[in-house]
Amino acid sequence: MAENSDPTAQREGIGELRKLRRQVGLEAEEAAASIGVTPGALWSLEAGLGGVPPKKVRELLARYGADGSHAHGMTDAVGSVVNARLDGARSAGVRTLIHAEQTARVLRSFELTLIPGLLQTPEYAALACRRHRTTTDDDAAIARRIAGRIARQGLLDGPHAPRAHFLIDEAALRRGDPGDPGDAVLRGQIQRLIEVRDRPHVTIQVVPAGAHAGTGPFLLLEAASGAGDLLYLEQADADRVSGDPAEIADYLNRFASLRALAATGPDLADFR
Repeated sequence: MAENSDPTAQREGIGELRKLRRQVGLEAEEAAASIGVTPGALWSLEAGLGGVPPKKVRELLARYGADGSHAHGMTDAVGSVVNARLDGARSAGVRTLIHAEQTARVLRSFELTLIPGLLQTPEYAALACRRHRTTTDDDAAIARRIAGRIARQGLLDGPHAPRAHFLIDEAALRRGDPGDPGDAVLRGQIQRLIEVRDRPHVTIQVVPAGAHAGTGPFLLLEAASGAGDLLYLEQADADRVSGDPAEIADYLNRFASLRALAATGPDLADFR
């Protein structure tokens, strides 16, 4: 069977694993033991984070009583849902983030100097990736990173897309990653933001320049599957992923404060 490339269908396929387990009356520990994996590995699988080989996924689906074609399709979904989005990801933190996005119910993002990757136009993504290339990045690696970033934007498509709230510092819009506020790439990017914010599940607001008070860029994911929320931090030396409830609560408060500031900030249309 060909892999299903529809992002909505893939997310639904992953989410059905937990539903099937509950329908047959199995606790997570029992289901994990039945195929010889740890409960943690099963949790990772049900959360859309992978960690279980395709053969074990097929065994699990057989244990749940899924028929052949159904099991095949779900195995494809589990195996392929993030492949395109992972292509070109340069760090383990980014790969973890992309996996976790697949089962997110709510996404909250704050960016300082760049447009969030989920909102970038191909032209803006190309300039951003080339500007931040390392000495080991050849043109092929850059091309893969751009393609992966654009593929990742499928997360916001379809009727089951997560609710997404983006806060962008005014500085990112005034100078953009290319550096020139009058550049056609930046104008096209701003027009893209205006179009995307019209979607009912997407909110985009501008935080007045300098109002972040030392808070760096971060992304909060609220899980739909009950697997636990996640915080992704972009830091100067390395990115970091945290599932610590206290740290997540702290950044939820920071997001709420930034959102209050954005309520009186400039509108996207002011930057066209």
